[in-house]
Amino acid sequence: MDIDVRAARALLQDAARLGDGGDEGALVPLMEAKVLCTDVAARVTQGALEVCGGQGYTPTLPIERHLRDARAGAVMAPTDGVLRTWSAKAVAGLPVP
Repeated sequence: MDIDVRAARALLQDAARLGDGGDEGALVPLMEAKVLCTDVAARVTQGALEVCGGQGYTPTLPIERHLRDARAGAVMAPTDGVLRTWSAKAVAGLPVP
């Protein structure tokens, strides 16, 4: 889980640096960062829930809320499915809406 979080964080920071710097090529890294970060968030919180067992669903731990928020991130506009399509088109040199 730590490896996944660190890798996602590195990709996100790189994409943010490009975006903040006004780089014209920042769009694809930004879209890819959103997709990877939401995937990692869901995978890591699911793993945390499995480690904690049933106690992970109780209000004493924030895992249940983090898992719900992580899954919601993938369907918030633009959805991860849309971003995957757009980034693939951009990488292939096709127009992105």
